[in-house]
Amino acid sequence: MKRLALLFLYVVGALDPGLAVAEVSRQVPLSKWQITLASSTDGDREILSAQQFPDQSRRITHPGMNVAVETEEARVTWFRRNRKLYSTTAEVPFGNRYGRPSSDGEVTVFRLVGPADARRGDLIEVEFLGVKARFDVPVSEASSSSARPKISFRLGRDGQEANVAEKTGPYAVDELIKTGVNSNRLTVVMMGDGYRSREISEGKYEGDAKVAMSAFGIKDPWGEILKISNFYLVKVRSTETGADDFCAPDASTPCTPVNVKTFFETSFGRDGTDRALVLTQVGTRRAIEAADKYVGAGAWDAIVVFVNSPKYGGAGGIVATTSMHSDAPEIAVHELGHTIGKLADEYENPYPGYPEKITEYNVDSNGTNPKWSAWLTPGVLLPTPEDDAYNDVVGAFEGARYKSTGVFRPMRNCMMRSIGKPFCPVCQEGLLTKVLQLMNLYDRVSPSSRGPFSVAARARTFKYTRLPLSEGEFRSTWTVCGRVAGLDVNSITISKESLQSRESCKVSLKIDFMSPRLRSYNLSQTVTWTVEK
Repeated sequence: MKRLALLFLYVVGALDPGLAVAEVSRQVPLSKWQITLASSTDGDREILSAQQFPDQSRRITHPGMNVAVETEEARVTWFRRNRKLYSTTAEVPFGNRYGRPSSDGEVTVFRLVGPADARRGDLIEVEFLGVKARFDVPVSEASSSSARPKISFRLGRDGQEANVAEKTGPYAVDELIKTGVNSNRLTVVMMGDGYRSREISEGKYEGDAKVAMSAFGIKDPWGEILKISNFYLVKVRSTETGADDFCAPDASTPCTPVNVKTFFETSFGRDGTDRALVLTQVGTRRAIEAADKYVGAGAWDAIVVFVNSPKYGGAGGIVATTSMHSDAPEIAVHELGHTIGKLADEYENPYPGYPEKITEYNVDSNGTNPKWSAWLTPGVLLPTPEDDAYNDVVGAFEGARYKSTGVFRPMRNCMMRSIGKPFCPVCQEGLLTKVLQLMNLYDRVSPSSRGPFSVAARARTFKYTRLPLSEGEFRSTWTVCGRVAGLDVNSITISKESLQSRESCKVSLKIDFMSPRLRSYNLSQTVTWTVEK
């Protein structure tokens, strides 16, 4: 199978390729922005908040993109007194694995580059240009330019909602795992719902949070991922204990409807699936606001809400959930497989109306030449029989993504099919790749700016510190003026003699990461400086 190269190019002050393209010619100082939108069931949309986040080293990520049912292209424009400051385009995720929209609407977050000098009173306008990428509808069917809805937001408006009561809502944050700065870590925010003040003060809240995340340290590749992760716990008080239960028609045991007052308004069975544990639109908004306030807008990658109920349930979306059923640790790992790893469910339970187009790492419609060919066990039959003799091989087993035929999975059983099982090698590769795409392959580079740096009077040292991973191999290639100047070293020193007859040239560091968990992808990144005499 041909290897796919994923090249990350880091240039301070430049836009990330493919994420946004400026539509104004004049140069303006740039910053990064997070915009939160709400949409109702009838299609009305509203900007809830728009805020800058200052860390320029962090990649632009869109929470919920991996589980979005569709994305739409939007033009975002900043105005000051009717004068255009800056305009760009961005991709906005909508929907989640349980459809679009949910029964009371939805909330979504997207991030992009915008002007650094925007201030109170400036206007942000978002114009939707139509569907850019849908799971089940061709791009050519995007909405026409004559029907482009526009929504706007005035900076300085307080978009955050007050706590529903004086003694409810988020009020503090603790560090559960801290391995580095948020800008170069997988950053996960955990919050509880249905916990009263006493349950927090007596330790149940923190204890349940640790139970919910206890499987991450023992489920490969999470043991390795935790070395480059930050986990935060935001303390949230609710009025009552538990969660709502709508008693969906597919409930496997007798069910009595329950309605309780909790801060995130979590519920079982709201959209017709008993095990689907979801937040309302208001609850999702509150969770995002809490993550922004206590960890930082633009700083977090995923939110996990653990719910004070023993009933089995969970969901993977812009806010992933797990109940405190005895399988809570396994549920949390499974659901973040969706939210972070872009992994599909591998079981066959029917899901009427689920999007047809396959984009996830671990499922394919091709049973004779699946996308994970690099992992196939030599000599395995394709498609692979459902037989005990094939329990431990990587092949192409029919039945996955809510269908019993026509969709194939890599192994007979896996965490994405049955909780309690390990991730198969294909799922491990997909999850690790998605995590590494969130960050740089180095923790620090020096100098931190790109120059130009004079070496006329004295030599200059350039160096880097790699990510603190224990598995895999980092290879470094240093070039000066296009010539290799160092291999597999952490630093090089450049003098004016290094430039020979040139007055200036580029110093480049190419970092390659190779791991036994990665067969289909080579991860590499290049950092470039300018030096001159």
